[in-house]
Amino acid sequence: MQIADVMVSEGYSAAGYKYVSIDDCWMLSERGPDGRLQPDPARFPSGMKALADYVSWLKPPSPCVYQILVVMT
Repeated sequence: MQIADVMVSEGYSAAGYKYVSIDDCWMLSERGPDGRLQPDPARFPSGMKALADYVSWLKPPSPCVYQILVVMT
């Protein structure tokens, strides 16, 4: 969330930047009981959906759509 805030406050979104990239350290080392990857609660205490929801309602100075790119390596 801090990176998205900085993108707005420092003018990056106005310059055309619109992606927040989350590399492969977002998940726990073990999958959940349903076999799905689980976000690390220490890094994302509110979960990935909360992050996506937060980023989607940010109102940058110029119209743009933020996208969260999750990279799995």
